[in-house]
Amino acid sequence: MCKNLYLLVLLLASSVSAQTSQQYFAAGTRAYTLLHPRIISQKTTAKPVLVAVIDDAFSLTHNALSGYYFTNVKEIRNNLQDDDRNGYTDDFQGWDMADGDGKVSLPADKASANFLHGSMIAGVIIRTAEQTLGKVRARKNLRILPIKVISDAASIGNYDLGYEGMKYAVDMGADIICLPWSGGSFDQKYLAYFELARQKGILILASSGNFSSETVQKPGGLPGVHMVSAIDTIFIKLPSANYSREVDLSAVGQTVLAPYAANDSLYMYLEKTSAAVALVTGCAAVIKSLSPKMSPEEIMALLQNTATNIDKANPDYLGKLGSGVPDMSRVVDYLSEKNKKMTDYFDPERANGSVLISKNEGASNWKFDMARKDVEMVFSLTGDTRNLTSQFLDFTDIDKKSIKKISIIEFPDELRIQSGNFSVRLNGKLPTSPILLNYYTIPKDSATLYCREIVALNDSTGTFEDGSGEANYTGNCSCKWQITVAQGKNIRLDFTQFALEDIKDNVLIFKGNGTQQENMMARFSGDKLPPSLVIDGNQVLVWFITDRNHHDKGFKINYQATDASPGVVQ
Repeated sequence: MCKNLYLLVLLLASSVSAQTSQQYFAAGTRAYTLLHPRIISQKTTAKPVLVAVIDDAFSLTHNALSGYYFTNVKEIRNNLQDDDRNGYTDDFQGWDMADGDGKVSLPADKASANFLHGSMIAGVIIRTAEQTLGKVRARKNLRILPIKVISDAASIGNYDLGYEGMKYAVDMGADIICLPWSGGSFDQKYLAYFELARQKGILILASSGNFSSETVQKPGGLPGVHMVSAIDTIFIKLPSANYSREVDLSAVGQTVLAPYAANDSLYMYLEKTSAAVALVTGCAAVIKSLSPKMSPEEIMALLQNTATNIDKANPDYLGKLGSGVPDMSRVVDYLSEKNKKMTDYFDPERANGSVLISKNEGASNWKFDMARKDVEMVFSLTGDTRNLTSQFLDFTDIDKKSIKKISIIEFPDELRIQSGNFSVRLNGKLPTSPILLNYYTIPKDSATLYCREIVALNDSTGTFEDGSGEANYTGNCSCKWQITVAQGKNIRLDFTQFALEDIKDNVLIFKGNGTQQENMMARFSGDKLPPSLVIDGNQVLVWFITDRNHHDKGFKINYQATDASPGVVQ
């Protein structure tokens, strides 16, 4: 199982000097500042938000963590009795699923990487909340429920019991569950725990994993689970981070300051997708404390619609890093101003996101306008749609012609719209219980969008081009034009337009009807208009090849049969 802890021996060896330096702390807080935190004056809920963290072990005494842990007031500490009769003896401050007791602290003789992760996750969640709520209110309104799943006797971390920890989190009334790991053995019986959490309105957040893969790693993809991927401090995907269209959000997973569990006053860096999901969990906890009646769907819709769009920084991962990075300044705006709607933050160019459809929001029309035109979009619905028998979603193009009209109750698991420019309108009453219209973007196979395979040109004169018109040509093109004129004639080529990425994208000219190297007469690239050519013989093959990046306006060529001698036309 993947535990997303980045730990260097060098870092630990020099921890006292490095971890108390101003420079070290400044670098470690960059991830937090990129959430754009802002202190809010709005009142918080009287009942603390309970965030369950399912992980290896927890320091109960670290300066950054002490005072934040949940206390089971119905249980008497260390009396060997199940005072509250919940099936867990002495679960005064969390539960150890692996050893079957209430001792969630890291073993005193094993201050190793196997037992540092949980404290770091809890610390990142807390620090994130403190930046918006302030330390006093955060300490009052946030509680961490520690659920330990690695045995004290373990030599390596194995998170198989993490799924068992879900049941305890649900039983104890968690508002949010953080699963900062991925993979491991999964039994189908665990599905019931996730489904129960969903039914009880518990928000579940999980890391996408650190396998540099598009594979969805469990607990990702399970009912009610929202995945978080990781980026660096300039918003580019971390090389190790998993990515997929099931990812909901991303956050920084690089040098994130977190408590060092083996020493109550020291800190270290947490890295990768576990750091990212901890940051997002902290953001979600803030929203829940300020607006306790918000459902998981509403919390996610708020985080997604107000997020910083990172699509342009990650063109190779379009729609696979979620809606972007949480922006807590915009979240605060929404929660502070009565007339604010999530629609006010809707970004028509966002490649992955969700639209909240509810009576409270009021909006019933959304326009999508992707910057890239060579895309299609995939939609799905989440939420209780059973009673929405008279509501329809109408998808219309830019000319207001209907693309698809479908009732909400009959909405398929996936609905594909072959465009990135259209509107969606709800016909009928807005639902009282919110539902989410989720969407992500898929690039079409652009290699054949404007030209494909081989085109035969048999007239004595004509014109051909890359096919993109006013747009730029696309990537991975491999298109050919076979020109054939009357026997005894040569062929003249006149370029009237030419703009290609230099060296990477090329127009190749071959004598005859093949692409043998010995028959190549010319290769043109760049933005300089090539000279006119006369090719010997009555057949010429023109081959247009592009790479995947940096597309340009393309080319246009006139051809004609001629009696002129072969060579460059002066």
